Amino acid sequence: MVKYKDHPNYSSNVTELDRAVENGDKRKVKELIERDAPVSERALRWASFKGYVDIVKILIDYKAPVSKWALFESTHYGYVDIIKMLIDYGAPVNRDAIYWASFYGYVDIVKMLIDYKAPVDEDALYRASVEGYIEIVKMIINYHQFTIKEIKFVMKHCNNEIKHILHRHLSMRILKEI
Repeated sequence: MVKYKDHPNYSSNVTELDRAVENGDKRKVKELIERDAPVSERALRWASFKGYVDIVKILIDYKAPVSKWALFESTHYGYVDIIKMLIDYGAPVNRDAIYWASFYGYVDIVKMLIDYKAPVDEDALYRASVEGYIEIVKMIINYHQFTIKEIKFVMKHCNNEIKHILHRHLSMRILKEI
């Protein structure tokens, strides 16, 4: 079990609500909130980090601030249901989310983020290419118009199968422009 103090943003002013979230104690979380415990972004981020779907829902229902950080945590660990919930409740879909989904090979999450119009850049393409995630590479190059320079850079760092995919994509694009 990951302890709160092991999280990179742990601080000594941990609240009783934070502890209940850390322990995955849904009943205690709800009880504390109903007794007017302040609902913080940190609690939502922690629930997202731990993958506690029910607690994320409770915190959102009680107006926890939905931020890019909670989305970052859930994307980093591949919690599809939490990612969808956070986006539906206003989490900003940013390039960090698609980068981490590409880094870890979360095909379904990359597709979801593209469907939500996530901004894609060469970092996500580079990471998916270097890690060898062919399906993600194909999704990303079909979604975003990369420059020739960006594609050539990525081609220097990936395996031959992905180089072939990128080369074919680049060739077809050049032919369309002629």
